[in-house]
Amino acid sequence: MLTQKLFALAIAFVLVALPSSAQDDDIKQVIIKETDSYFKKDANAWKSTWLQDPNIFRSFVSTWAYLRDAGWDSVVTRQLRSFANNPEAEQVEITRDSFSIRKEGHIAVVDFKQTLKYPNSQPPFDQFASREHRVMVKSNGQWKIATLMTTETSTYLKPAGELTLNNAGYEFLAAGKIDEAIQVFELNTKFFPESFNVWDSLAEAYAKAGKKELAIQNYEKSVQLNPKSESGVKALKSLRGQ
Repeated sequence: MLTQKLFALAIAFVLVALPSSAQDDDIKQVIIKETDSYFKKDANAWKSTWLQDPNIFRSFVSTWAYLRDAGWDSVVTRQLRSFANNPEAEQVEITRDSFSIRKEGHIAVVDFKQTLKYPNSQPPFDQFASREHRVMVKSNGQWKIATLMTTETSTYLKPAGELTLNNAGYEFLAAGKIDEAIQVFELNTKFFPESFNVWDSLAEAYAKAGKKELAIQNYEKSVQLNPKSESGVKALKSLRGQ
């Protein structure tokens, strides 16, 4: 008799626990979809994961950059501009672990570790580790992201100077200040001549400036340092009309 009661209690416990576990999976799937669509440059899929509300928030922190967007208009404007400037999907391997999910009604707080690995890049730019934080809101029966915070931990071990200059150069490019971007990227090649990434960035800026031969020369230098760079090889073929 006691065994039957214990069995019944165990079944009841499982049945009660199942909805919570299913909700955890639903939350994780939204988080995964947001990141995957981000790298695939799928704007519609990416937007569908967000609570499109004036009170949402997104931030990114590393040793070389701090980005902060408050409100859906700010978040989506920056992201769509990024997709437009870099429309090709990125090849990246993503692993996530150490999930902590706490729910209270229609609110969930999620923390986890994430590692991004870029197969076609060379160290130290081939892998990035971060601590991730999400606040999720259940709206119309669907979990949506209301807060996204990324603290990149791996960059504390990387050459911050190179990343800082490269980021500054791309800020100039995004603002249409191509000559200033070229000056910053040229400086970066002097400081870090063994990095394929700095030559790739300089080549991209020359291409935007319409300086085809200089773009080809710098892409060749980048590919020489990193023959696995698919973007560099593709850019060279395009510039050469192949």
